[in-house]
Amino acid sequence: MNTSTVSDTTALRQQTHRLKISLALFTFGCVFLTLLFLFLGNQQLKRFHNLVQEYQTILETRIATTNLYSLASSKIQGLTVIASAFPDESSIIDVLEKLEQLVHSLDPQGTVKFAPQSAGNSKNQTNVTLTFHFTATPTDTVAFLRRLERVPQILEVNLLEITPPQGISNPADVTLGVTLYVQDPFNQSE
Repeated sequence: MNTSTVSDTTALRQQTHRLKISLALFTFGCVFLTLLFLFLGNQQLKRFHNLVQEYQTILETRIATTNLYSLASSKIQGLTVIASAFPDESSIIDVLEKLEQLVHSLDPQGTVKFAPQSAGNSKNQTNVTLTFHFTATPTDTVAFLRRLERVPQILEVNLLEITPPQGISNPADVTLGVTLYVQDPFNQSE
């Protein structure tokens, strides 16, 4: 029995030794795989982090672009309103008709005419000079000037001549020199 116990002990030692080697190889493999997964996972984590940053940049760019479009749209609307105050070649006739109607509402015989040398440039602004002639009482003339202030185009009254009436309620001959500012290409010859 002694031999059998020695052989059993030897076999048990060999089995323990094989088991230790297997366990060591298994542990080494687990450590290697863990390190490999950590390395690969770290690379994937960096890629994911970069993708998140790119997404945030794209999102911020999209928001900024949307804001710029909104700002540009509001500025274009503002410029359109401003541009309507300066008639161009296609709308000058309509503006003149409205001014003439304004004069005719006061005096049906009143006139709106281009002044001599009416188109010109002053202070980098293109303008047309007009002469209004009508007959009205001083009170009606003041009311007419107030209505003229509400015209959506930019007008400048340069001259106001009133032939004195025979009384405050009697009509007088009124001549107005008015500068109408127009869009820049109005007076350009090509």
